[in-house]
Amino acid sequence: MNKQSRYFAALFVLLVFLQVVLFNRLDVFIMPAYSPYILVYPLFIFLLPVDFNRPLLLLFSFVLGFLIDLSLGSPGVHAGALVFTAYMRRYILFFNEPRSGFEKNAIPGLGGFDLLWVLRYNGAMLLIHSLAVFTLEIFTLYFFFTIILKAFLTTLVSLLGILIIQLLYKPTA
Repeated sequence: MNKQSRYFAALFVLLVFLQVVLFNRLDVFIMPAYSPYILVYPLFIFLLPVDFNRPLLLLFSFVLGFLIDLSLGSPGVHAGALVFTAYMRRYILFFNEPRSGFEKNAIPGLGGFDLLWVLRYNGAMLLIHSLAVFTLEIFTLYFFFTIILKAFLTTLVSLLGILIIQLLYKPTA
């Protein structure tokens, strides 16, 4: 197991631990009906190398989402949302690709990209993930504006948490 594999294994465990033990228990009350979640576990999928094997990416997404679903008692919501987010990752990376292209095995985080790029990439990925989570959770378009507002608030709050984690837990070469 090389350094990068150990880094991602530790990141996986850390993010599941933080999500289950800390962030699932925190409530950010803005308005009770629109209270956002703090979702940091998708960071694992966001930080995998750009050219990571896609079937393996989808498998890791399912396993990670399934573990979060087990802790929350929400069968399939986070697993489905994270698999969808991982599927859309290729397109988000394509639209955010630098002019010079990505380097081989580039990790799309603060270690190799500037803050604005990371904010755009993480923000787009989080918005997709949040929309998927709340659409699967609520599962009706009757609450369309509730889904949009909760997804937007969750994206903002989660983006702050993800940036703090990225600043504290940087990849090794």
